[in-house]
Amino acid sequence: MIFTFEEARKTSGRFYEFQYATVIKRSEKSQHFGCFKGNDKEMFIHVSKVYTTDKKCFDHLIEDWNSKCTGTCDMYQYWIVGQVVKESFTAEQVRQRMFDENRNHLPVLVQNGSFDVIQ
Repeated sequence: MIFTFEEARKTSGRFYEFQYATVIKRSEKSQHFGCFKGNDKEMFIHVSKVYTTDKKCFDHLIEDWNSKCTGTCDMYQYWIVGQVVKESFTAEQVRQRMFDENRNHLPVLVQNGSFDVIQ
């Protein structure tokens, strides 16, 4: 669900900022991806942020994503970078931080199992 400021006000709990890397490996299937055009890179790494309620939830999320890469693991993998900010934030503060960083990004609130993820 797209996470609006109104929805953020209604969401309880504290969230921590974590980073992960999406790693795309050059292979027969991926060699025509835009990130490999005009270069000889063997892998492309894109670092992103996600907000979860604790490290255990973050670790579970990355494990879940990697387990769902079945059939594409020769191309995609997710690496844990880790917690990047020690303080916690309300959902409303997370939404504001994301808005301040990139006004064109539409954050989403996702429920993964029993925990909430803002990305």
